[in-house]
Amino acid sequence: MEGNVSPGCFLRQWIEYLREHGHAVSEQVGAEGIVRSRTDRGRGFRWVLRCSWEDSILLTVPDRKALIREARLAMRTKEDCYLVAAFGRPVEKVVVLPASKAVRMKRITAQRGGIPWER
Repeated sequence: MEGNVSPGCFLRQWIEYLREHGHAVSEQVGAEGIVRSRTDRGRGFRWVLRCSWEDSILLTVPDRKALIREARLAMRTKEDCYLVAAFGRPVEKVVVLPASKAVRMKRITAQRGGIPWER
């Protein structure tokens, strides 16, 4: 994320990351920040992307409703739904959480493990 503040840049980086890990990727049409992928074994995923240059992301009521909606859509298509939160501080990292857990947490922080992200 170095120097790339826009969610669009992170979206492209996440798609590249998924492809490097064997996923066939398709960006969700009509929904910003939603990526769908499928592994070579046919397992489907729905990724809801959020970015922050701070050390946490507060999921507002509309954010949580949108995440619940995506999780329900994922269930219908037999996909796993995850929230992917990208942080710029204190260290650039990406935290990936199941959507159901993220909705209950309300605030996602960069201190919760994560993938080091220097792309």
